[in-house]
Amino acid sequence: MKYVFNEPWRFVLKVSPNIIDKARIRDHELEARMRDIENYIEKNDLNGRRIKLVYGKAYRWWKSVSDEKYNERSPLKNKPITRILDELKYDTIHA
Repeated sequence: MKYVFNEPWRFVLKVSPNIIDKARIRDHELEARMRDIENYIEKNDLNGRRIKLVYGKAYRWWKSVSDEKYNERSPLKNKPITRILDELKYDTIHA
């Protein structure tokens, strides 16, 4: 591909290397303390309380667990009622 500009003096080609020149300074003591706090919260099941304090509303952690049975595909989904009745009639006759 070739690009041609009407006014090439407006554009300057600048090539810069893709090198990471900055690194974040890490505080290992702070990270260890944060890990301890997260482990304490997980161990004592305090996530719901923490989220309620931070966001001001209740977090329903049990909802994702209880909805697993509803996530399965229903055999009746997207089928017309006539087809369902025909299959039911066939099953009762041949059973």
